[in-house]
Amino acid sequence: MSDQTPDKTFRNILAVIAGAVTGIIVYCILAYIFFFIGLSAWPEKPTQEEAATFQSSGIIGIILITIISSLVAGLVTSIIAMGKKITVAAITGFVLMLAWLLITNLKIYGTLDTVVILILIPSAILGGWLHVNYKKKKAASNS
Repeated sequence: MSDQTPDKTFRNILAVIAGAVTGIIVYCILAYIFFFIGLSAWPEKPTQEEAATFQSSGIIGIILITIISSLVAGLVTSIIAMGKKITVAAITGFVLMLAWLLITNLKIYGTLDTVVILILIPSAILGGWLHVNYKKKKAASNS
């Protein structure tokens, strides 16, 4: 028999939805900021050498944006779920992975897409783990 009450199950579902939406919003905000930083760096058309440099820094930027947004999504999910397990954060990472696949029309275009897909779940789990660890340390200091 399951140890979850209907209220706890509903809260976990709400946490996954809110965490995934938060992750997508954070991703869009960071991508928007990163885009304008890139535009201000090269106001005129870049040369081929400059474009190659920007491409590698752009890839690093996309990976960092993905890690940060997924970490925030896992953290928000764990806060809303108010649980001691990070399973809900892992589910949020999986939902973000499915969202990425849907955005790219279920196609993996190359190494960057593969890396992004592979870091979504661990980053969300890390976000949930950070919250769970914080709660444990806070509880230990209060006792």
